[in-house]
Amino acid sequence: MATIEELVNQWHAAQPHPQAPGLTVGDYPVAVRLATILKFGTDHASASEATNFWHEFKSMNQALVASNKMPVSPEEFTHLAQQMARSSFAYHGRPPSMYEVRRLRDADPAAIHAYYGALPDEHYPTVTAADMAKALHAARPWANQILGRDATKLEATYLHHSGQNPRDYFQQVSGGSNDQTGGQPGAAGAADAGGQQAGARADDSGMAAGTAAASGGQGVPARGAGGAAE
Repeated sequence: MATIEELVNQWHAAQPHPQAPGLTVGDYPVAVRLATILKFGTDHASASEATNFWHEFKSMNQALVASNKMPVSPEEFTHLAQQMARSSFAYHGRPPSMYEVRRLRDADPAAIHAYYGALPDEHYPTVTAADMAKALHAARPWANQILGRDATKLEATYLHHSGQNPRDYFQQVSGGSNDQTGGQPGAAGAADAGGQQAGARADDSGMAAGTAAASGGQGVPARGAGGAAE
């Protein structure tokens, strides 16, 4: 039989939290801890972020139970989020969504990496995230050496679709002053391959727009510095 102290603690834990009335006092610290995990060191989750996260977390588990599957515990969620975030941030600058946590729950690291790499780039969807990363990495040293800056996503999109050598392209962009390869001046520019998508940044040199990139209604929005892969 429960003691008076235990009954009082149970009653207190079931009350709405003063900073987040949508959460109980008992759920609040767990919700803040898990929501903060998705922010990956940028700062602590706010009360509203924790509330939004907890509702999505509970909905995900309710869907799992309805499918005769075990719910995701806070400890398992911590492990899954940290494992998936390495790829979701590197390729898309955002935390994994609840849908992705549910879908990739039993996937191995290679499958998780392949999933995020196969998604289209946020700004240039004619290129997958993995191909965008590959094109940016290949172009970066030549852009730095010849133009003194990083390659942009617009340029990486052109290089991916055209197959042009990054060294030749950046030498042509610079006016051919360093051209030692016999490249043809007047070659098609980056805007001729794929086109710049609405809302895209021509000067974006990262593989994602930052941790605030859209994750739909399924993930907790993260703020702060993004996870563009270097």
